[in-house]
Amino acid sequence: MIKNLKLNAKLLLSFGIILLMMILSVGVSIYSLNRIGAETEQFAYKTLPNTVSVWQIRRNMVSAQRNILSALLSENQKDINEYLGLADEDAEQIFTTFDSFSKNTRTDQEELASLSDSFNKVLPVHEQISDLLKKGEKEKASDLYFTQYVALFDESTNILINISDEQELRAEAQTDIANSTLTSSRIILIAAVVLAISLALLIMIILRKAILPPVQEIHTAAQELSKGNLSAKVTYDGKDEIGELSNSIKKLVSIISGIIADLDYKLSELGNGNFTIDCSSSELYIGDFASLQTSIIKIINQLSSTLSQINQASEQVSDGSSQVSSGAQALAQGATEQASSIQELSASIAEV
Repeated sequence: MIKNLKLNAKLLLSFGIILLMMILSVGVSIYSLNRIGAETEQFAYKTLPNTVSVWQIRRNMVSAQRNILSALLSENQKDINEYLGLADEDAEQIFTTFDSFSKNTRTDQEELASLSDSFNKVLPVHEQISDLLKKGEKEKASDLYFTQYVALFDESTNILINISDEQELRAEAQTDIANSTLTSSRIILIAAVVLAISLALLIMIILRKAILPPVQEIHTAAQELSKGNLSAKVTYDGKDEIGELSNSIKKLVSIISGIIADLDYKLSELGNGNFTIDCSSSELYIGDFASLQTSIIKIINQLSSTLSQINQASEQVSDGSSQVSSGAQALAQGATEQASSIQELSASIAEV
């Protein structure tokens, strides 16, 4: 199939496959980067801030509890008021942080509602303890602290611990997704690169086998033709440009061989004195070779005409020679007769 494709199609197909593998590799990379980016964005804008908020709430709750306990243990009213002020600041910070957390978190709404209810239960007790301490009623404040505040505080703490664990699990899951995506992307990218390189090598080998051997064969045949060896063979047969070149060379060799064979035959016949040879092989003498046939025909005609004239002249010379021979014979006969006459005359004179 590839053999019969044009060189342009072969190159386009080869580079198209390689380009497709490159696009696939880039697509996988972009998809992986987008997924990792999405997980990183979730971690940066959701999980991490929410985890920080949960720990901030837990820290403020512990700080509020510590400040209330310090106020219960303190004997100085000024210190008590100071601790209570710090506890109130912690409580305010808890609600502020919780409000921000609840708007950004992906935590289950029921769990958020439970935590909000717990805070709403703790806050009145916190305010009651603060009022009792400000009034100097430590025993009632202490009793309220240990009987209600601690239990409500522990309840809120447990909910926060659950939420914190959930945030940690979500962070771990996002990390695992990012790592697995990164690993998968690396594997897919490496596989795509290896496949692309393998396909490139395979295509290179196929193209080399499809192009180099026929080109070498045609090159060898051209060298043999340049040395005058018309027996050079070109066996490649295809529908591509190289096949067309091969067919052209085959046709050229056939034409030149035919012309040389035809000229050899005609010159041999002329050498043997045959001037009636057939000059009808016009299918060989195409293009610029046509003038060669014209010249051969002209030479044959001129030789035939010249030899015909020579033949006529030789016949005329032969006729003249015959006439001269006849005259010479007549002269010889006359001379003989004269000689006889002279002898007779001499004999007659001698007798006298």
